[in-house]
Amino acid sequence: MGEILQQFKSANTYIIVLPLHNFNIPSKLKDYMDNIMIARETFKYTETGSVGLLNDGRKMLVIQASGSIYTNDDWYTEVDYSHKYLKSMFNFLGIEDFQTIRAQGTALLDQNEVLQKAYKEVEEAASRLATK
Repeated sequence: MGEILQQFKSANTYIIVLPLHNFNIPSKLKDYMDNIMIARETFKYTETGSVGLLNDGRKMLVIQASGSIYTNDDWYTEVDYSHKYLKSMFNFLGIEDFQTIRAQGTALLDQNEVLQKAYKEVEEAASRLATK
């Protein structure tokens, strides 16, 4: 088993911090995903479909920064592939406790206000993760 896969499987809480790159995750994170999504290690094939093997209460927190705003239920919401991809892939592996914090609008809004809001959300999420 690869070192990256072993490290991922040995954890029960995950935090991913990323920028939004052209509506999706950075290529390095995609490479990482390809190293942890391994049949018979993190999921298995069955006659009725694939089943995640990491369904033992693991938790995922994603912290994402973006220049624009992707939660206004508009065109930008439709093309935010990163959130859809990460949530789908980790659910596929069996990780259903999934939370996203967005530091969004850094190119449009007051950057300090955006970051302060995100910092507060991160502190709350850290407290939640520490007590579960």
